[in-house]
Amino acid sequence: MDKHACKGMNACKGQGACKSGDNGCAGKNSCKGHGGCATAAHHACKTHNACKGQGGCKSGNNGCAGKNSCKGKGGCAVPVKH
Repeated sequence: MDKHACKGMNACKGQGACKSGDNGCAGKNSCKGHGGCATAAHHACKTHNACKGQGGCKSGNNGCAGKNSCKGKGGCAVPVKH
């Protein structure tokens, strides 16, 4: 499963994380963007992400959520707070 830092950032059907997502069941979302929460490892502060692709905000490395180049390069907490 791809890792994403925000709810609704899943790439396709069946990648939603929480029971709060589409269809009320983890991993049972109907299509892209209907997941209930983040699937990247949760962390409380920016730069606490464990590895590549788990950064939070657009203010992070590479300017895109979940697109950081390596550990510690995330822009904010995961899940991203809206």
